[in-house]
Amino acid sequence: MDLGLSGKVAIVTGGSTGIGYATARSMAREGARVAICARRADVLEQAAADLREDTGGEIVPVAADVSQEADIRQLFDAVLARFEALVEEDVAAFNQTVAEAQVAAVGV
Repeated sequence: MDLGLSGKVAIVTGGSTGIGYATARSMAREGARVAICARRADVLEQAAADLREDTGGEIVPVAADVSQEADIRQLFDAVLARFEALVEEDVAAFNQTVAEAQVAAVGV
């Protein structure tokens, strides 16, 4: 199925396990450039390696706790540094409801 994600940037919170991991995998398989974040850096790094191996996609792991404003800023800074830009057509998949409130509060 072509979801039109090829070349787009996707940010997936909670991307190291469960639904977040599955979301990141699906997006990478569709050709999106995917940043995943989670709090546990060791689990996150392994998930990123597994996703790269499984999909051949570009996966960027960023350790972040999306309940912390500084970590949200760090996440977006890392994504912008790696992918150089985020545009309206790019994707953000938040796997935690707190993320939406925090992103809105920070204004990123």
